[in-house]
Amino acid sequence: MKYFLTFLIASFFVSAEAQELIYQNFGVDEGLSSSEVYDVYQDKEGHIWFATDKGLSRYNGYEFDVFDTNDGLTGNVILRFYPQKNGQVWCYDHHNKSLFFFDEIFKGFKVYKHNKILRESLGNNGTLKSLYLDEFGNLSLGVLNIDGELVINKNGDVKYNLSTNQTKSNNKRDKKQIVLRNDESNSFFVTSIKNKSFDKNYSICPIQIHDHIGAIWLDKNRSSVFMGTNQIKIKNKKTIIIDSRYKPIGLKRVSNNRFFVGYLFGGGKLIDDNGNVIDEFLKDKSVTNFLIDHEGGYWFSTLSNGVYYSKKPSMRVLDINKFKTNEISSLSKNNNNELLIAYKNGNLAKLTKKRLSQVLDIPKTKSPAFIEHDSILGFTYVYNDKELKNKTTNEVLSKDYIIKISEPVDGHVFVSGGNSFREIKNNNEIYSPYRIQDVCIWKENPIIASPLGIFIFKDSTIQPLSIKSNLLKYRSDDIDINSQRDKLFIATQGAGLVVYNENSAYNITQSQGLTSNNIKEVYLENDTSIWVCTNKGLNKVSLIGDSIIVSKINKKQGFLNNEVIDVEIINDTVWAGTKHGVCYFPKNLMNNVPYSPSFFKLKEIKVNNKLKEANLNLDLKYNENKIDIFIEDISYVHNEDVFYQYRLNRSDLWTSTRNRKISFAALPPGNYSFEAKVCIDDNNCAIKRITYQFNILYPFWRTWWFYTLCFLLLIGLIYSFFRIRILTYNKDIFQELIRLLIKRLKRKEQHFSFRENGKDVKIKATNILFVKSSGNYIDIKTVDKMYTVRMNIGKFLDRIPDKLEYIRVHRSYIVRLDKITSKSKNEIFINTIKIPVSQSYLQNLEKVFF
Repeated sequence: MKYFLTFLIASFFVSAEAQELIYQNFGVDEGLSSSEVYDVYQDKEGHIWFATDKGLSRYNGYEFDVFDTNDGLTGNVILRFYPQKNGQVWCYDHHNKSLFFFDEIFKGFKVYKHNKILRESLGNNGTLKSLYLDEFGNLSLGVLNIDGELVINKNGDVKYNLSTNQTKSNNKRDKKQIVLRNDESNSFFVTSIKNKSFDKNYSICPIQIHDHIGAIWLDKNRSSVFMGTNQIKIKNKKTIIIDSRYKPIGLKRVSNNRFFVGYLFGGGKLIDDNGNVIDEFLKDKSVTNFLIDHEGGYWFSTLSNGVYYSKKPSMRVLDINKFKTNEISSLSKNNNNELLIAYKNGNLAKLTKKRLSQVLDIPKTKSPAFIEHDSILGFTYVYNDKELKNKTTNEVLSKDYIIKISEPVDGHVFVSGGNSFREIKNNNEIYSPYRIQDVCIWKENPIIASPLGIFIFKDSTIQPLSIKSNLLKYRSDDIDINSQRDKLFIATQGAGLVVYNENSAYNITQSQGLTSNNIKEVYLENDTSIWVCTNKGLNKVSLIGDSIIVSKINKKQGFLNNEVIDVEIINDTVWAGTKHGVCYFPKNLMNNVPYSPSFFKLKEIKVNNKLKEANLNLDLKYNENKIDIFIEDISYVHNEDVFYQYRLNRSDLWTSTRNRKISFAALPPGNYSFEAKVCIDDNNCAIKRITYQFNILYPFWRTWWFYTLCFLLLIGLIYSFFRIRILTYNKDIFQELIRLLIKRLKRKEQHFSFRENGKDVKIKATNILFVKSSGNYIDIKTVDKMYTVRMNIGKFLDRIPDKLEYIRVHRSYIVRLDKITSKSKNEIFINTIKIPVSQSYLQNLEKVFF
């Protein structure tokens, strides 16, 4: 016996407010090929693919790649992705009624070789709805307006299974049913004439059929879901019918007991296997499909609004649609743990435990409202319409101008109004020369936050606390006190969070992880957990012993708005008031979690701008030294936070960059081991690292064997020259060659040392021009000076370190060979100095070469 239960999908009653996700929208302006998107899919490399009416788009968190017929697609109107068990992803082109596919490790598109047969089989009215490729290459197709299963085998032969009369089309007016096959395909279905029977391997559902149909297994042989015209049917132990005034256009399995339905102009719904609506999304949009990515983010494709993405699905926006503005001025909570909200335009609201809103007041005048609750007395104090009221007793307390109601401390509640403040219970007004931003009671004395710093009202005077610490000179808008009443937590503009007691003060700033040093509000959850509202996001500061741990969230990570006005914690839920309204999320969302990337990889290697295999270690030539390494981490949550650290050798320091291309312009020869890691902040880098080794070879003329060969060749040349020319014809030339060779090999600077006038003198041998003998003395002429030394000329030749560099031309002259600039028959010249050559030394002139 079958049981039928109809669920009417309707909106909440008027006091139930929309609690929508925080979305990022992608359209043509962001790089998507079209705003008309039919399907969404994530491949094994982490890319998100979108099927549109203008081709395929692929997103990696940084940019879109767009593919159309110029890239191998058979057409541009792509309706659906059909991922197969073999790793191929098949796509259906609607206008050309053709198929193509690509591998999940993308290497381009391949056209189905039997497309002509497919088009003939589909005819004019056939539209592909499901596809399954078996291990033998046979293609099973479920087609709208074809009875049963269309099969095209790998050779192109066509047959029809499950068909009543083997004809390929039915009369559209025939009542039909969807037949879901129970096999590894999980979602292969066909249409069939109603009342036809099938065996237990199929799940059959009679349903009204139009353009958009679908069928999925939630749990094999236990629970299935069928989509028809304006109706969803769930089949498990009973049949559950979900009717809607909106036409369903997309169906997606989420888990064994949950599925997603997208509606034409009706948004999307997450539904369980009992027909209960778990969640709703984009209520006025036409949602075609849904994807949960590897980080838990939600993706929605739509027919006319592109793609919507929610980074943090557990983070929601409270939309009280009775109000024209969402800008918050303050938050509080009462003793019943109900959220109290004051708006910038003067509106006041309360959110009950069941998250039903109640409007507390809509004022006549538009000015900021404030709200605080005294948990000790049980009173709620509000300010709007230029009146301070006890909302609990409806008593008007004053009609003065107020800029803040302080948070109650031990029954003390203060109000600040321009240049004065007063405690509500005694109404004793105290004036100040400074504007009062907030007041807090501390050891029976009011502590004042002002644009000029922190002051204390003591002994009937207002005294600056900045004499205790320079940190108390900064502008402050909020002061809170811990439960022990011995520490103040001060929100400053410029110095971050200042923690002060009577003996010391310290601050927590951006350098320790805060999103900003400009703080609007401080909220003490307890003495170790402090929430900090800044102009660049929300922070949680945890004080654990001597450690300070800061966690944060901002718009880049899926938060509603960076300008946080106030925060309230109710049980395990964080309520944050911002310029754009109230958002809420589980408290554990702020826990610091070590970053663990799923798709961090070495993408490609280029050597001298030529692509190389990234999975092979390379041996490169000496001139192949321009290396470009492309790395990439695909993270949609942290895509704006991700940066990389790399080093070329383990001994090197890490270098940080946000570029995915890391270039080395002119590396010298050597062995290299490249390492890279991905980080989302300075204190949160992934353990996983990419490594790549390559070797740049030395040029052949810098190798040991080339040096050895050159040396042996040189020895051989010298020996041959010696045998053939020198010893035979000119021994002087040989001597000159020996001299030049020794000079080449002995590159070290040579010196000559002597004693002159009782002083030790050392001169460079290369600076000596000539030596002249005068009895027992010699004159040593250098480039810049003349030295007279007691020494005979023969002894000079014995002591000089580079003896071969000198030649004797006279009994009184020794000349340095490389200083001779010219020579004649019986004279030599060193620049303008003329030196005679005696008859007995004329033969030495032949040793002088130029």
